[in-house]
Amino acid sequence: MKKTFFWGVVASMLVASCSEEDGLNQGVSDGITFSSVVGSRATDTSFEANDEIGISMYANGAVAGSATNVKYATADGSSFTSQTPITWGLAGGADEADFVGVYPYKADGVVDGAYTVTLSTEGGALSKNDVMYARTTSEVGKKNVNLIFRHKLVKVVMQVYDENGKGLAGADVKIDKQQTTGTLDLSDGTVTVTGDASAELAFATNPDITGQYQTIVMPSDALQGRCITISYNGKDYPCPIDAYAFESGKRITFSATISPNGTVSPGQTTDVSADVTDWDDEVVDSGWIFAEGEEFEVTGKNSRQLAADVALSNVPVEIGGFEGDLLATDVYSLEYTRESGENTAAISVSGKVYTLPAGQMSGTILIAVGENVNGISVSSEDAGITLTKVLVYTNERIVAPILLWEGDGTVGNGAADMGVWPPKLAEFTIGEADRGELVVGATVQIHYTTLGTLNISNGPGFYSNNNFGENDEENKVVSTVVTLPLYEAIVNSDYKVTVATDWEGKAVISKVKLVPSTEEGISGNLLWWTGVDVYMTWRRIDMWLPASLAEGDIIRVNCKDVSEGAKLKGAKISWGAAGEEQDVVLAEQTPSVGAATVDFKIDAATLSTLTEKIGVGTALTLVGENLAVTSIELVRAGAAQ
Repeated sequence: MKKTFFWGVVASMLVASCSEEDGLNQGVSDGITFSSVVGSRATDTSFEANDEIGISMYANGAVAGSATNVKYATADGSSFTSQTPITWGLAGGADEADFVGVYPYKADGVVDGAYTVTLSTEGGALSKNDVMYARTTSEVGKKNVNLIFRHKLVKVVMQVYDENGKGLAGADVKIDKQQTTGTLDLSDGTVTVTGDASAELAFATNPDITGQYQTIVMPSDALQGRCITISYNGKDYPCPIDAYAFESGKRITFSATISPNGTVSPGQTTDVSADVTDWDDEVVDSGWIFAEGEEFEVTGKNSRQLAADVALSNVPVEIGGFEGDLLATDVYSLEYTRESGENTAAISVSGKVYTLPAGQMSGTILIAVGENVNGISVSSEDAGITLTKVLVYTNERIVAPILLWEGDGTVGNGAADMGVWPPKLAEFTIGEADRGELVVGATVQIHYTTLGTLNISNGPGFYSNNNFGENDEENKVVSTVVTLPLYEAIVNSDYKVTVATDWEGKAVISKVKLVPSTEEGISGNLLWWTGVDVYMTWRRIDMWLPASLAEGDIIRVNCKDVSEGAKLKGAKISWGAAGEEQDVVLAEQTPSVGAATVDFKIDAATLSTLTEKIGVGTALTLVGENLAVTSIELVRAGAAQ
């Protein structure tokens, strides 16, 4: 339940005097004064002498006279008065008036009905950064008017423990990627944040709780690369928080354990104070775990998911296997859960053992990459431990498969739609963080238990006898290069990917991964490539056309071993009672002996034929003799021929 502060508004109407001196005195004595009903303030302690709030009064749909952001101050921490107080006479004959209060007061803080918010980046500014807002409607002349103040920004709390679960004093804590400016709409209390998320805010030490640090930040969505950094004994321990949104009025509490030997403490969190009841609390139960003295850096780095839902056993699981090296100061992040926390348990990460204490059901282990620049090995002798997510924080160019989708390895994976064409095995959307790796030349890997015909996004990428890509039978993985048609099909579908099979539904798949491109010089206009030369006398090639194909383009077939009698054409293959039939859509070409390319020019008539004959999910088949095809690319109209 949301709890609040209450402030009394006392109205005193005295008899007016006719003299100028009496008039001045009347302005003070007739004014509405504010007194504290509950002895607390925005920073969770009593108001202090000279604290100030701003009060505005509205009547008849407008500001009541000059009653905008009127300064009220307290001399004793409980009663607020003003040298230029608001009086009921400003209501202008209205039957009721609205009161708006803002803490802290700023002389020029209200412009056009909005309070300007500017956060200080100093840790000691916690009090002045805690913006509060109140609004209520009252009958004019009522003696007591209550204003309910609510916190409008966000309090972030970091509890730091040592290996024994005791609060760790003497740390410096800061949070990056913060916005520090915005406005508070006095009409409804809405906060609008402005400016770049580039500031760094320091935390203040909570004098009442050892090892607890706190700061006030603006409301914001989750932001890639954002982290809290704990500095202790000359080392920095970055805690990535890019998955967390900061909501107005919330206090979000994190915890971290710094252990000299890798032993994990419970990572419990502690409320700031028994007197604090006004924040909506959000406690992050999974604290970060560090081995003291490890050197690594998260700030400014991008996270990439390496694995998910890995059930640990005494058999080591290899995670990574990168092409390209990480830096020693990059970071592995292992989020784990346990089925039972009754006893201690342990996770071994590339030879280093982390002990999980009784009562700790989940957590996040952050490990400096160190010597493990090509991946890590993880195991556990204890049952019931699962790595829910394994990430790496780095800005290095590494090539590691990105898990896009995972099923249960059964027919249809519990979600197949066998009543449509083509029958679906999986359907998912590539997340925003991984879309930059979807480029022409990247590879889609499909892990299978039973192999049949596979199509990706209704045609442009597939496994079959005529376009086989690469089939690793030992590991049961089919790999297909991302071509321009496949790229356009996925992007034009808002990154939605469908994996389908044939009518018989023979294929059973378990995972789909994206492997970033490692090939140098792959054209962004690649139409077909498998890495294996296809000799057309014995085989044919099925390919799809890009949605962007235009008049004046050239479909260029790169070839080798062109001998006497070589020929090549494009056709739509159909099957009927008479067997295989060919509907030629690209006129037959007869390259000369030793030729390196065969060009099919796309004029208006050819484009019209292709548009009519080759639709979505229909293959353009290349058939020919006496030559081998190495790759196919699109030469755009106007490009160098």
